[in-house]
Amino acid sequence: MTMKIGILECGPVPEALRGTYISYPAMFAAPLSSLLLLSAIFMAMTFAVFAVYGLFAAAMRDHVLTRPRVMLWLRRTFAAAFVGLGVKLAMAER
Repeated sequence: MTMKIGILECGPVPEALRGTYISYPAMFAAPLSSLLLLSAIFMAMTFAVFAVYGLFAAAMRDHVLTRPRVMLWLRRTFAAAFVGLGVKLAMAER
């Protein structure tokens, strides 16, 4: 015996759930309100993630800019990358 939830059909039903019907919550009865609610939740979660990401990036920026040795190695790394890209471009066939 399989369980049907809306249009989805799940695997075998455990004995404890046989004879019961799992229905959608009442809030999903109106699709527009559900869409707006889920959109608002998604936007709030996205904002929270990017806010934490921004705070972390600001902290790392301060950490990097206040240390001369880190800046020196960062400059060297970028210089080496640009030299490598220049050599690759010079060796490329047209």
